[in-house]
Amino acid sequence: MEIPSFLLAPPHARSEIELMKWKELLDRYYTNPPIPVDVLRRSRLNGVLVTHVDEGRVIELSTEAYLNLFACI
Repeated sequence: MEIPSFLLAPPHARSEIELMKWKELLDRYYTNPPIPVDVLRRSRLNGVLVTHVDEGRVIELSTEAYLNLFACI
């Protein structure tokens, strides 16, 4: 699954236009409670949980490890 570039950029490097685009998208699907702009502005992606259903396990990967996994494909 692709990770949006908005989440890969550090909070201080995100543009207001990009921030409002993501806020509008989130407001369509996550309304109770709505996510405040300042929370979205500070958000970070610390890692990714990969669920391996057949083996009944969950693997936690750093963002970099997850991206490297799919860069090889």
